[in-house]
Amino acid sequence: MSAHVPKRHWILLGLMTVLTVAGPIAISLVIRGGANRSWPPDRPLEWWTFFAITGTFVVLMLISLWIGVSNWLRLTSNQASSNTKDTPTP
Repeated sequence: MSAHVPKRHWILLGLMTVLTVAGPIAISLVIRGGANRSWPPDRPLEWWTFFAITGTFVVLMLISLWIGVSNWLRLTSNQASSNTKDTPTP
């Protein structure tokens, strides 16, 4: 197994880290700007911000799960094919 991790994985990890930290802060700051300073938001901008940040997080999470599952499937198929090559045929 290779120790090399593709650059896109590091970029995805960085984006998820930034969004995990900055997302709730941005939502909180935007919600405090309206007439009602608590939940539920009273302006469309507050809802758009909430759904955009939440949606972006969900998309990044799905991408990371897809990459993980595809890597796992590729690894298991490679191991299965190498095991069949190593077994002697009668």
